[in-house]
Amino acid sequence: MIKGMSTMYAQKQTGFTIVELLIVIVVIAILAAITIVSYNGIQQRSRDSWRVNDASAVKKALSLYKVDNASFPAAAPNPGNSTFEISDNPGFLSSLNNYTNSKVFKDPTNTASTAYWYNRFNAGSYGCPASLGQYYVFWIRGMEGQSAANIQSGPCTGQTLFVTTPTAGAWLVDKTDTVIYGF
Repeated sequence: MIKGMSTMYAQKQTGFTIVELLIVIVVIAILAAITIVSYNGIQQRSRDSWRVNDASAVKKALSLYKVDNASFPAAAPNPGNSTFEISDNPGFLSSLNNYTNSKVFKDPTNTASTAYWYNRFNAGSYGCPASLGQYYVFWIRGMEGQSAANIQSGPCTGQTLFVTTPTAGAWLVDKTDTVIYGF
């Protein structure tokens, strides 16, 4: 009898138990989830970086345009969106072609809710002092990494064109909006 028992214990089982397999599957799932979240964050930062670089290039081109023409270019209004020129239409800021090597400025996703908006305003309009002269607004809609709206009005501290709380006659901006005033 002892001889039979020893041969029974001598046979070694091979393979994984169900518990071991479940642990491996859970660990793989956790690593996959971390990777996906990290990848989405990288894409978001990349799109925001693209937007900031476009804004910088537009600011430089608008400054050069003003030096050559004594004013900022007039916007080619987008029907249904007041007097703003919007990047989801062909030819957005085409007046800057000589200053940008004909670069087409479009938001990386370029949808109705994520686009660039441009307009030129007369001196003294929307709460900006007339002494500052004519100015432009470059509005980026769709910044993903912001926690609050970013309105860079420069010396025009009394601007009433863009607001973060609803006000009659003003554009309401949210946390995905960056608004840049240029003089």
